[in-house]
Amino acid sequence: MKPNSSDEPLMCTQRKLYRGALGFLLTYVQLISYESDFNMAKGAWLLPKEVAWEHWLELVKQLIALEEPKDINKHYIYGELRLNRLNFIYRWAWWNVKDISPIRGYNYNYNQYSVFFRRNFAWVAAVFFYVTIVLTAMQVGLGTDRLKNDTRFQAASYGFTVFSILGPILAGGVAMFTFFLLFLHNLAATLAFEKKTFGKLKQDKYRV
Repeated sequence: MKPNSSDEPLMCTQRKLYRGALGFLLTYVQLISYESDFNMAKGAWLLPKEVAWEHWLELVKQLIALEEPKDINKHYIYGELRLNRLNFIYRWAWWNVKDISPIRGYNYNYNQYSVFFRRNFAWVAAVFFYVTIVLTAMQVGLGTDRLKNDTRFQAASYGFTVFSILGPILAGGVAMFTFFLLFLHNLAATLAFEKKTFGKLKQDKYRV
């Protein structure tokens, strides 16, 4: 940091660092819009205790005065990450994040098993509907003089018929296998949480 002149504020000479820091501070400005937000942020240790609301307002005024798109890292311009992208990132980087499993990700979407089946079998129904239309069209095609003697069309019809029989079975098997893994994972997590909770209660009991 160095001043441009005696009357100008200090400016960071490392532009990349400056743009990243400014973007990060502006995320705080977006999060803390009211005094209630400010108190919640201090309660969550996002801000130092010695910072007062009046000081925060003064800092926000200075940051807004500095805000220009060219001075902000592009990472902070394009908005928030979608939840599915956060889950994807957490599942691929779970070894670097404490208390996060590769199955649950950032936010676990399946709070009930019915939700799991509803989300994963809806596309199966759509595929089944499309396969039904294709099989009907192939049946009509095999009834025409032009296609019934076409070996390529017959081979395609045969292959698609076999696929339409085995495809739903394989898809259902994969879904059930995934459900079984989720069930075992949730069971293990529940037992571990129960053991941890009761262990803590016993420790607190003996302390008393």
